[in-house]
Amino acid sequence: MPLPTPTALTPSSPRGISAKTPHANHHLLAVPVRQTHPAGHAAGQAAGHAALHSRKRAASSLLPAVGVRLPPTVAIAVGGLAQPSHAGHSPTASMSRQRGAGGGAPLARLPNVWLLGLALLWTLLPASVRAELVHELFRGHDLDYWVVTDCQAEVQDGALVLVGGNGLVRSVHTYDDFELDLEWRARKEQAWDSGIYFRASLPPPGRPWPARYQVNLAAGQEGAVRGFEGTARADLVKPGQWNRFVLRVVGQRATLEINGKPAWEIDRIEEPEGYVGLQAEVPSGGQVEFRNITIRELRHQPLFNGQDLEGWEPADAHGGMCWQVEEGLLVCTGSEGSWLRSRKEYGDFDLRLEYRLESGGNSGVYLRVPENGAHQGRENNNGGPSGVEVQILDDFAEQYRDLAPYQYAASVYAIAPATEHVARPAGAWNSLQITCRGTRYRVIHNGITVVEVDAEACPQLAERELRGYLGLQNHGTRVWFRNLRIREWQ
Repeated sequence: MPLPTPTALTPSSPRGISAKTPHANHHLLAVPVRQTHPAGHAAGQAAGHAALHSRKRAASSLLPAVGVRLPPTVAIAVGGLAQPSHAGHSPTASMSRQRGAGGGAPLARLPNVWLLGLALLWTLLPASVRAELVHELFRGHDLDYWVVTDCQAEVQDGALVLVGGNGLVRSVHTYDDFELDLEWRARKEQAWDSGIYFRASLPPPGRPWPARYQVNLAAGQEGAVRGFEGTARADLVKPGQWNRFVLRVVGQRATLEINGKPAWEIDRIEEPEGYVGLQAEVPSGGQVEFRNITIRELRHQPLFNGQDLEGWEPADAHGGMCWQVEEGLLVCTGSEGSWLRSRKEYGDFDLRLEYRLESGGNSGVYLRVPENGAHQGRENNNGGPSGVEVQILDDFAEQYRDLAPYQYAASVYAIAPATEHVARPAGAWNSLQITCRGTRYRVIHNGITVVEVDAEACPQLAERELRGYLGLQNHGTRVWFRNLRIREWQ
């Protein structure tokens, strides 16, 4: 039976979310732009960076963003055009005050017509070229993208606040190569303590925190990473104020920027992937606030552009009516029609997406299926090839009370049942991370690993295809999808 999703932040459980409808349009176009500062401008470097970042955020605030983000140049153009003519009330000015604004960056001083031209030219590029994935891990009003264990966390005045306990607030997804951007502020005047984990495993049994890696936020040790000498950079931190950390991890190398200034660069990061986390050490280190938390996934590519079905096709002539784009979301209307098939085939990959169901909703994610969508074994495809399905279901619906274990949400259908039922109620968004490497399958559902199997544990997997199409199932109910992205391995 499905377990009820908790609505309070409780130890060792994902945070439940309310069934209210969140902002729908979370898909914006983007590209990375490396910011450089000419020699001789050291005094204005941090201020220029802050002003540029402020205008990017102001533009993003006009277009709700959890997904593909506008490139800095385009964001500046939109932000500049959006500013009202009267002084003191522009979103750019407001964000500049939050970040600690100073002089503007050169791009910010370009005429708006030039910037608008750049933005329009940018939209003509293929989505695969122009897009990078920047996600708001914290949107200022909920903790939907976090799992809270052994501590208490709350949203207060638009900030994520560690309010009690010794524990961890971690991401629902794991990350390999990424750029994490956040601001933090300690509430204690002295002897504060917290930390930022990256590529972290789950805490060992009986321990509140992961074994590694942590960027220290303890007073006087800010920036320090255990095992790497010379990484403490308390000299760059402003006590009692908001401090911006930008952590970039690629391969075995990591770099940290504090308040716009380079802090360190280190090598020998051994873990290939792991969670991002915030350390709660409130009894001794006091409460700590975080805000403006975003992460840029450097290896994943978007599978959905928020505008049309580019990269996808209905599996038959009747599918065009039941798969639509509405307010930036990919929607199965539930009307008669086929499943939706990717135009490209995939082998080994890490697939991430979010879905939302109506009451009684039913769908699925097809993996490595042949062109006809077969996903229930060769015996059900006249001996032909077959992929697999990861189930999507409203586990709370009364009509699904007596299903087989492998039929509940996040199970590998008819092969490997989810070990925990952590689906959220109908109307709420759920996250899925599905990793396929050879015959090994891992499913992380709302931040909890619920399937981790291979052909040795489940011999049926040895008969399933190792390469094929992705698909989204139409099971006759309305389903919403967003933030679909994938990383491939050769």
